[in-house]
Formats: sequence, structure tokens, C-alpha cells
Amino acid sequence: MSKWKAVSPYLFVAYYIKAPCHHDPGWMGKRATLDDMGWNLLPVYVGQQVVGASKCANNVLTAGQGQIDAEDASSKLAADGFAAGAYVYLDVERCELFPAALGEYVSSWVAKVVSAGLSPGVYCHRHNAADVRTATLAGLASPSAASPRFWIVGGVTADFHVNTSKPADSGIEFADLWQCPASVSRTFGGAAILIDEDVSSFADPSAVIPT
Repeated sequence: MSKWKAVSPYLFVAYYIKAPCHHDPGWMGKRATLDDMGWNLLPVYVGQQVVGASKCANNVLTAGQGQIDAEDASSKLAADGFAAGAYVYLDVERCELFPAALGEYVSSWVAKVVSAGLSPGVYCHRHNAADVRTATLAGLASPSAASPRFWIVGGVTADFHVNTSKPADSGIEFADLWQCPASVSRTFGGAAILIDEDVSSFADPSAVIPT
């Protein structure tokens, strides 16, 4: 990460929190180290998923579970030293049909994250973007108070250019970030890593004040 920060074109990196559908704690406790290197961070919480949407077997899609998971995300961000108001992004994997239970889970997660003093973001496939946005806004007592952010994946790989693309090029006009739909291998400073490239309206996707 130190080598890449010195020579790569990237400004931020996804910071995966240990979560129901991301059991690896490898990123946890590294916020200060990455911050000292100069990286901006994008906190990701991979929550409960629709059965079959991923390999994850944690599929409890209820409002109550949304609150539990939001409390979990909030406490872990606080423990890692993220600032009050920081954005945290709920990962919702692509599903063919968007069930009402998933909407209830998302809405509850968003509401609880806001009440815990953080700001809500959601990662989702463009196929589900409209439903995810509706569920997210339903979780906000006052949308203008929290200004949710939407991180979209999907689209035509050939249309994605990390230096020139904008989030709305994903085909979702309300997108704040866009992830290239294909993994790519990149090498900087002699270190090769398989990554998903993203473009963002914000140099720091977790910051309350856009930069």
C-alpha cells in the first residue's frame, strides 16, 4: 500500500469491516496506518444478503437485523478511529428480484447508522439501484440531513476509463461512485494487485465534507 500510494493514480481504497458476509478482519485496525500513508478510505460493510445473491449464508433480512448490523458497523468504525459523521457503505449484492424484506433491512440499517452519528452510503448493482435508493431514502427522517451516497457497480466494461469516466456514466444518474464491473490486475512500485477500479465524485468517499 505504501508503494502504491507513492506512484499509483489512486486516491482511496475500500476498507472492509468484518461483517456478516465478510468474515476476514484483515483491514481492521489499519485505518491509522493507511491514513498516515495518505490514503483516503471507503469503509464497506457487507451485510445480510438475499439467498443466492452471493455465497454468504447470512440471509436474515429483517428490520431488527438491520439495526443490529448497523450498530455493529458503527461500533467497529468508532473503534478504528473514524470521525463522527463518516460515511459507511452497506454492500448489497445483486439480486434478480428485490424483495420487500431486503428493502426493510436496508431502511433499518440506514436509520440506525444515522442515529449512531454516521452517514449512510450503499453499494449496489445498477440492476437494483432504483430499489436500493427508495429503501435508503425511506430510512431517513430527513434526506437532506444525511445526504446518502450511492456506489454503483455494473455497466459496460469498455465504457469505463479510470482517468475520464464519471459516476453517472454507469447509467445511474444519482451515482456518486462507479465501480468497474471487471477485476483488473495493476502493477505499481513493483507490486501487482488484482483490484476493482472505481471513479468517485469525492476524493475522500468517507468524508462528510466532499473533497
